[in-house]
Amino acid sequence: MLSFSEFFHLCYGVWQIERTYHYLDTGEIERSHTEYDVRSLPDSGRDFLLHCKTDLQFDVNILQAQPELLAGFAIAFKTISETGEQLSMELHALFVPDAHVLRGQTAYPLPPCAVMPSVPENITGYYLRNKGYSEAGIAIGRFCYQPTRQMLEMTTYYQKSIAVDQMRLVDHSTRLRNIITYSRPEQEITLIGFGVEQRLQHQENIKS
Repeated sequence: MLSFSEFFHLCYGVWQIERTYHYLDTGEIERSHTEYDVRSLPDSGRDFLLHCKTDLQFDVNILQAQPELLAGFAIAFKTISETGEQLSMELHALFVPDAHVLRGQTAYPLPPCAVMPSVPENITGYYLRNKGYSEAGIAIGRFCYQPTRQMLEMTTYYQKSIAVDQMRLVDHSTRLRNIITYSRPEQEITLIGFGVEQRLQHQENIKS
């Protein structure tokens, strides 16, 4: 069973990802290949997200004095679909446990698949990205880390959709990925994705 910080540390590195997406509204099935380079979040990225203009207020003094209370990623990835379409992006993501949130956003109703029992070992909080995947601007969501399953679940609220992304570390070099997208405000499922992610190289072995 991995702690919050141990889980994130094991996610660093270069990953190769094979995914299949099912678009329920059109019946289309799409496959893609992605390579991710995941590194620890630099101080500049952490401080930017802690101070960005949102309805959230964090205990910034404690978090800057004790950065080990936070977790985050600096991600660069390139995806190519089976039809040859390509997408590249670089982004920063920061995860702040509820214990260090002074004021949160108005709660949105969670989609059914994101509702989890409240148990002491689970860690919940807010996560922020400096870029959204499907919409521009700062992306804000909720996360839940389940140490007993070594799984991180992220629920992101966009203007027109809600994305629920589950990342489960099944061993030190293999992750399972499930993605469900709901329309807003209807909360009808429009997309379901599955993926197997394998690490090619750990961060300590990557030359800058």
